[in-house]
Amino acid sequence: DISLAELERRASSLSPDSTSYEAAILLLRIFSFFHFDGIREEIFRHSAEATADGKSQLELEPNSPLFHLLERSESNTWDSYNFHEGIRILTQFSLIHSDNTSGAVYSMHRLVHQWMQDRLPESTRCEIALLAAIVLVRSENNGESAKDYAHRRVLLVHLIPLTSHLKQADLVNHLSIDTIKRM
Repeated sequence: DISLAELERRASSLSPDSTSYEAAILLLRIFSFFHFDGIREEIFRHSAEATADGKSQLELEPNSPLFHLLERSESNTWDSYNFHEGIRILTQFSLIHSDNTSGAVYSMHRLVHQWMQDRLPESTRCEIALLAAIVLVRSENNGESAKDYAHRRVLLVHLIPLTSHLKQADLVNHLSIDTIKRM
């Protein structure tokens, strides 16, 4: 609680770093709706670079909480600065663990994972669960290579606990791919 309170204090300050702290809080919340282990950076990269039929039809609205986290550069690739700053802050506060030996893979202690879910108010919990769903759905691709299938297996690991949260909040019946694309 002390660590999160400090993150929130720094995020609400007028310092130039406040955006990084906001990204850290959002990542922590989203991670709490994924499986606690094996959260891969590639999920967020695929989500940021999501396109439909070669067009950028999956653009996020500038007022979306995910906009700065999944922002694109001028070359239409993921500008991962805010993501990496958020990750850096979360590892400094020991709220997540980073395993860079097998690529950028992150995990949370099970107690931190559950604590984060439990401390969110119901309305915020629903909003964050939907944001987590957006990240996963945008990350999925229709490719048929072995790499594409491996990526979908990674997504499935995180989709199972997320679906459980969405069912508990009675959001599954209201959720569709079209709804997510509009968010």
